Amino acid sequence: MAPMPGETVTVLASAEGPFAPGPAPIHIALTPASTAGQPRSLATAVDRLKPDEHIVLVLHGLRADAPPGALFQIYLNLPDRQLPAAADLQDLHRIGTLNFFGAVRPPGVEAARDAAGRSYRFDMTAVAAGLQARRRLNGPATITIQPMGTPSPDAHASIGRVEIVQQ
Repeated sequence: MAPMPGETVTVLASAEGPFAPGPAPIHIALTPASTAGQPRSLATAVDRLKPDEHIVLVLHGLRADAPPGALFQIYLNLPDRQLPAAADLQDLHRIGTLNFFGAVRPPGVEAARDAAGRSYRFDMTAVAAGLQARRRLNGPATITIQPMGTPSPDAHASIGRVEIVQQ
């Protein structure tokens, strides 16, 4: 869900990569953004969310040298990094499924010309609200990316930046 023109986007938390999704799950600890020296809390943002606002996970700078041949499940604040079965699409921590379609650099395109990569956005409002209702949004946010299957080692998939925003 891209922001509408004139819509306010507030970064709640972020982490700079690169992050390399591969055959093992990765856990990305996000640093809360701050306002006037005070860290922004995802839990507080969810509690104060207006009906027309959303909490969105944004993955910037996705790229790969070749198709990974696998999908990746994305989770918010898994307890003690306990991974659910990859096929469990109903897990209350699950934000969505990531693929690298469109992120593979075409043959002959130089890395410098493809520096921006691709971005994906996931509306995670319901996930964040469900976790907050159970008081599971305490502390900094952690995003876990778990492969479904075995990605190709030739893919060299990467994510440049991870953000949670309110819009």
